[in-house]
Amino acid sequence: MRRWMLAVLALLGGGGAAAVAVGHGPSARVPTVALQRAPFVRLVTAEGNLRAAKATPILAPPDVQAQLKIAWMARDGAPVKKDELVVRFDPTELEKQLADGEADRSTVDTKIDKERMQTETALRGRDRKALLAGEELKKSRAFAEKDPLVFSRSQIVAAQIDEGLSSSRVDHAAAAQRIEGRLSRSKIELLGVERKKAELAVGSARKNLRSLTVSAPHDGIVVIERDWRGNPFNIGDQVWPGMRIAELPLLDTMEAEVWVLEADAGGLVVGGAAEVTLEAHPERTWKAKIKRIDALAKPRVREVPVQYFGLTLELERTDPAVMKPGQRVHARLSIEAGKVITVPRQAVFDKDGRAVVYRQAGERFDAVPVKLGASSPGRVAIDEGVRAGDRIALRDPTRPMESWAGAGGQEAGPKPPEGR
Repeated sequence: MRRWMLAVLALLGGGGAAAVAVGHGPSARVPTVALQRAPFVRLVTAEGNLRAAKATPILAPPDVQAQLKIAWMARDGAPVKKDELVVRFDPTELEKQLADGEADRSTVDTKIDKERMQTETALRGRDRKALLAGEELKKSRAFAEKDPLVFSRSQIVAAQIDEGLSSSRVDHAAAAQRIEGRLSRSKIELLGVERKKAELAVGSARKNLRSLTVSAPHDGIVVIERDWRGNPFNIGDQVWPGMRIAELPLLDTMEAEVWVLEADAGGLVVGGAAEVTLEAHPERTWKAKIKRIDALAKPRVREVPVQYFGLTLELERTDPAVMKPGQRVHARLSIEAGKVITVPRQAVFDKDGRAVVYRQAGERFDAVPVKLGASSPGRVAIDEGVRAGDRIALRDPTRPMESWAGAGGQEAGPKPPEGR
């Protein structure tokens, strides 16, 4: 019995609480602890990857009016120099657009030449008709039957009608010639619009062909982007214009992107303290602080319903010698809950589906329902139900001592509920 009491006192002494055996009645055999308010820091674990705080994106050509297929790209993590090739796209579709544009332009040029020839032929025909009408008018005026002493009234009227008809033919020929010219010019202008459209298509295809190679804007390491499945882009993949397919990170400033279970994210705030450990160098730890917290929780793995909050951790110091983008990291986040009442986990019991503690009242212990708050691996905060100065039991006083001692020092009663 003496050894058992010493073990309990040593256990409670490590938690910062006092344990006593009260009196000489039934309660003397139950270890207790006095409650008090004290600062409580909860540690939350997270994991994720390193990434550069600043990076230059490598984008698919944004102005290409076609779907692009990757024909070649630098391998993930490959070092590149400024102006060195990073990505090249398949030119097949754009070469077809160029050929189609050149064929359309050639067809329009042929139509324009044909229209000009037809217009020249039509205008020459109109010139001949206008010339014949003018000659007929001259003849009608020169040999008009106008003298009433020589010609009859009907002959004079017929001559006047012939002269008017010849004059009308001259006017009609001149008007038709003008209309024919304007119509021809309109047709040629319309064909010119078609030619300009074909020329624009040719110019756009040539410009897009020149943009199918993307070079590095500065020295760096190529980091290939991942698709929605988490797979990196590869040769043969189709991408849309303007899509981000890689980046060149600036390695002088790194940050960690980590994921925290939704159930553990309560109390996280921007600016909160954190510690980061590289999986490749577990012996070293870097201090950090929370830079950004996602507004919404989301699953990390498709079709797995577990929700996580994404966090960005700003490292206090970057060590380029050991830190590389994509390295796996483990983080510990400190969440301060202020001064609260906390109890050891083994002091909380489940009774009729409710969390209770056993508060000492003289020689007896009363089961008091409590509302649990934040928790750490060894302690849990009590939000409601008890107050500072209360003394609670560290084991279930309703069970006989033998059942607790016979289990190797652990009570055989119900398991204390886990905190949040």
